Amino acid sequence: MITNLRFQHFKSWNDTNELRFAPLTGFFGSNSSGKTAILRFLLMLKQTVESNDQQLVLNLNGGYVELGSFEDVIYQHNVEQKLDFDISMDTDNHQITSLGVFEINLESAMIYENKILLITRQIYTFFKKINRFIKKID
Repeated sequence: MITNLRFQHFKSWNDTNELRFAPLTGFFGSNSSGKTAILRFLLMLKQTVESNDQQLVLNLNGGYVELGSFEDVIYQHNVEQKLDFDISMDTDNHQITSLGVFEINLESAMIYENKILLITRQIYTFFKKINRFIKKID
């Protein structure tokens, strides 16, 4: 289960600060306050983890969510910014305090075909860790 999440420069969020998750978590707020962006971020990670493409790092457009290009997802469409995120998970009280802080920017990304981002091997390793982690709890 995801226990903590923080991302910066994604959609309407400059910085979410640390979001804590419990077995039952609700998102409440006014219209256009960013609730859906949090869910879309999680769905983007899910479709990336489930991808069979070993070169794929962030699948912006897949079966769960269609986000467009890097410019569409970066805060205020400023491609000079980087997308940062930190995620923590646990399984049966075996908490992984953090899977790492990752930075993605347009310079480190190569956009091809359906606007899927390819970036460094470090990020790929991160998603493989998540995939192994998810398989343990299934």
